[in-house]
Formats: sequence, C-alpha cells, structure tokens
Amino acid sequence: MYQDYREKNIHFYYVYKNLAHPEINGFVAPHTIEERLKHIAEFKKITRSQIPWLCDPLEGKLASALGNAPNGEFVIDPQGEVIRQRFWSNPETLRADLTEMIGTVENPTTPEQALPAFKMPRREIASGVVPRLKLPANLRPMPCQIQPSEFPAYAKLRAEATPGLFTQNGSGQLYLGVYLDPLYQVHWNNRAGNVLLQIQVADEMKISSVNLAGPSVTADADIDPRMFLVDWERKSSPDKSISVLLTYTVCDDAETFCQTISQKYEIEIRADRRLGSRPGIFMPSMFARVSDLDRDKNGLIEGSEFPAQQATLYLSHMDNNLDGVIDRNEVKAFMALFNHGRGFDSPHDDGKHPDDGKQ
Repeated sequence: MYQDYREKNIHFYYVYKNLAHPEINGFVAPHTIEERLKHIAEFKKITRSQIPWLCDPLEGKLASALGNAPNGEFVIDPQGEVIRQRFWSNPETLRADLTEMIGTVENPTTPEQALPAFKMPRREIASGVVPRLKLPANLRPMPCQIQPSEFPAYAKLRAEATPGLFTQNGSGQLYLGVYLDPLYQVHWNNRAGNVLLQIQVADEMKISSVNLAGPSVTADADIDPRMFLVDWERKSSPDKSISVLLTYTVCDDAETFCQTISQKYEIEIRADRRLGSRPGIFMPSMFARVSDLDRDKNGLIEGSEFPAQQATLYLSHMDNNLDGVIDRNEVKAFMALFNHGRGFDSPHDDGKHPDDGKQ
C-alpha cells in the first residue's frame, strides 16, 4: 500500500501553535506574530535542533485544521492527505508508522538526537520571592486583546474564570495573572511601586474589587508573576468583554532603561481551550480511554466516575454545554478530532463508545 513512498524523501517539521502550557521554560504566550517568530528563533538556539519550524498564524488556522491537538503528531502524504493523526505524540509509534510505510533504515535517528537535552539560560534576577496564589481548579482561559501601545508588551495579561461567567447568571471568581515576557529580558522595578490593575465592567456585573495592587516586595527587582483573584456576580446575560488597564514599571536586565507603562486589555467573556493551561494542569494521554470511565454504561460520565481530582480536567476539555457531565455525543466529538486513520492508540480506535448500538 505504501510502496510508492519508498523512493520519496521524508521531511520533518515542528509546528509552533498556541502554547499548551504558558510559562513552562519561561515562554509566555506572544501577542504578535513577530514575538512568535522570536520564540522559534530562541528555541532553535537553545535546543540546537536542525528540524525546521512552521509558524502557525496567531488565529491558529493550522492547529484548528489539524484538530487542535495539545501535543499532536501527523503524517501527511505527498498529496496533502493526513494519513496518521494522534493527539499525543509518541516517538515509538511514529517510528512504527514510518517503518510500515517505507521500511526500515540503517542508523535510525533517536529522539534524543532529534531534540537534544537543553537547559534554559539562567537569569540573575530574583525569583520565587512572591508567593503564588492557590487558584480554583475549574478556571477556564479567556482571550485577551491588548490595545495598540507605543511600547512592547513587556508584561502580558492572562485571564481565566470559573465556568459560570459564561452562562446567563451566577457568581464565581476571575483570575488575572501578569507575566513578564522573557523575550525582552526585563524585570519589575519594585522601588517604583506595585503592579496595578483597574477593571471596568458593565453595570450588570459586579466585581469585588476593581482597583488591584500587587504585593509589596522587599527585593528591589524580581521576575515573578503578579496574581490576582476577584469575585464576580451577575444577574443578567454575559457582557461582551471586560476592560483592564495594566500599569507597571520595568527595567531591562542590563539597566539601560526603566519605564512606567500603562496598557489596556479587552478580555472576551468566552472560554477558549486553545489558550492552554498553566503549569501543573497537565493534559495526559488518558483522554484516549475516556469512554472507559462510563462504568454504568448509561452514556454519561458524571460524579464519582471521574478519577479523583481529575473531573475538572475532563470537563474543561469535553463538556461543551457546561452541564457538568460528559455525554456520549461529547465523547464522540472529542474522539473525532483525533481519529483520522489509526487515530488514538486506544481500545476504541474507531471513536465509538463501547456501548454504541445498545438500547
């Protein structure tokens, strides 16, 4: 079936898309395509990898076309057809695929050769001096758009909210995190004051505090994120956006400039899973066996059927109608994203629920 591939070259590429876990290895989600290209250049320098990169546009067209897999792996034939697709990359299965298609090769490249071990450059600026907030487990990320400014986004806003914010009424919590972007090699100037946030919402929505100030830090300079958590309450349909004015003072590590900057953000009131999850919220390959969680075979995954402390993980990625359970259609829709060709390495490779066809 694959004999026609034997005389053809195989090309490998990395694809840069939305960061799955912003802040890991110091990378903060970029606001511009120029920043995204700088990330690629930095990673190529650090890893010394020779594999070329494809840069997805900020709107994520390529990632969306390929199913928004968190750590996807794809084999595409010369005609542009995706003939292998997995949502979690695995070097061993990829090697098996290529062996099946084109045969064995002498001196095969190892994963370590393809991507050598690397260490991120260490900065001399203080870190770990500002305690991190303990955040709710069910926060969902929201898109943040920065308004035009004469300065780069040295510090970047990340917004997350509990699910009720996206429904007609209710209450919950809003997380606002401010992260320095290491691309610019800057640090907080704590002598000049705290990081400030001013929040503006429509009259129908109430926020517990609209003027927020970061903690006072004894160190003159540091690079820790500033984290804020506020309560919200609303009795009407969702507003379109939340406005946040971010004010901060930074200096570059070489101490050639210090600048106080104000930049405005518009936060869209909608959850967007493509924005990834903060470090510590891991997206494991157990999703491939999600159908097995339906122990009573009633077509729903609910309550105690979720593994301990992992209900939020499943719900945040699969509960499309936000009703707190995962039904058969939501399982099948999620599976369909990744079941092209062989799909998951899973007992249910066809994407069907094990109870399909039974009444």
